Amino acid sequence: MSACGRTRAELLRVAADGPGVDPELARHARECPDCAAALAELDGRWADVRAAADERPAAPAGLADRVIDALRGVRGTPGTYHGVDDGVRVADRVVVLVARRLAADAAAGLGHVRAVRADGDTLHIGLAVRWGVAADTLAERVRSAVLTGVATQVGPVVSAVDVQVVDVLPPSIG
Repeated sequence: MSACGRTRAELLRVAADGPGVDPELARHARECPDCAAALAELDGRWADVRAAADERPAAPAGLADRVIDALRGVRGTPGTYHGVDDGVRVADRVVVLVARRLAADAAAGLGHVRAVRADGDTLHIGLAVRWGVAADTLAERVRSAVLTGVATQVGPVVSAVDVQVVDVLPPSIG
């Protein structure tokens, strides 16, 4: 607390949010030597914060592709169908949703499905694996479960499942 009774917390509001937040306190701080010194110190410390707030971060490389893959993993590719049997077709969206559910069940507790997309008769699955889990073993478990499950639930529409480990999840706490 300064000699005039103003606290650093009050001055911090002016330093962080600008003089418009409390014009009377800003005027006082210009005239009071104790408050002016404290505000100058606080203002200097907040300069880096303001500079960081003004800087617009660049999107990580590949973000747009990952978002599009994730959306396709929910919607599938519109207008794409897979022939199951004579006269029976299944929408790409159905195959993708069934594959996503099967992959999530196979990875339960060990990882998380980030994306599923169909490319012809191949399914591509992006998998995030928990720290400490054998990534290759989990990827094979997911691949096998999806390949078998899609054939059982939808029909022979998929000939290959490509599982890529795209991320590692932090260990669980507790």
